[in-house]
Amino acid sequence: MTRSKVISGSILASAIFAAGVFVGQVAIPIPPAPKVTVGANYPNMQDAQRSLLQSYNYLIQAQKLNDLQLGGYAATAENLIEQADTQIGLAAEYAATHSK
Repeated sequence: MTRSKVISGSILASAIFAAGVFVGQVAIPIPPAPKVTVGANYPNMQDAQRSLLQSYNYLIQAQKLNDLQLGGYAATAENLIEQADTQIGLAAEYAATHSK
């Protein structure tokens, strides 16, 4: 194998690796931050949503400090926070429409 083939192969391998890292960084969608959507009639649910927002912000900071290298677990946590936020909103909506 000639030296130029080895160099070409190394450059190609490096380019493929870099492209994979770039695509991996771009392809991971970050869910939107949770929002406090529950009205003042449900202060405990508002507090729960505020806590989720605070948790989300801490999680984003942790990802930044660790260069997004958290094994995919932080991304899963982000999705679960978003789901919990949605469920709290739906619970408040249900309570509002089914009150005694």
